[in-house]
Amino acid sequence: MVGGGIAVIAAVVAAVIFFVMAHPKVRIPDEIGGIPRLETNEAQQFERFVEGMAGADGIEAEAAVYADQLGVTLFLIAGEDQSPMTAEMALRAFSTGVESANSQTTVRLTRLRAETRRGVPYACAPMEGPLGGGLCAWKDPDTVGFVFAPEQSVRRVLDLTHQSYDAVRS
Repeated sequence: MVGGGIAVIAAVVAAVIFFVMAHPKVRIPDEIGGIPRLETNEAQQFERFVEGMAGADGIEAEAAVYADQLGVTLFLIAGEDQSPMTAEMALRAFSTGVESANSQTTVRLTRLRAETRRGVPYACAPMEGPLGGGLCAWKDPDTVGFVFAPEQSVRRVLDLTHQSYDAVRS
């Protein structure tokens, strides 16, 4: 999933990177929820691609790919955003970009799950199609982040997004 997933995620990122604003107040961690950051050439190319696309638009974003030996993969994009956008608004707009980039993928916003933990709002929804899995967003007063994990339940991706937020903001 990592190889093909990176190519498809790159297309998704092209459609939605405008959400992540300048001067990120984020730190990309070496692992999230016990899943180590992937240090392959392919993963690093993806990260540079995302960051370069954002840079071309005057946006500083941080991106990372994580994978463990069990096949759990997650993609993280995070940066500063001081807009009044909510996590649900960010997820809805990101979903539009996902579906535009890959017409065979559907984000089931009718099954959107919103939650606030320690004052941070999160929104998640299942994805169906070649990019099946879960997609989540967080939005605090200073940052926005997106986590996509193929072949994972929304509950699992929500947990990984909580862990991602804590790691990114520490």
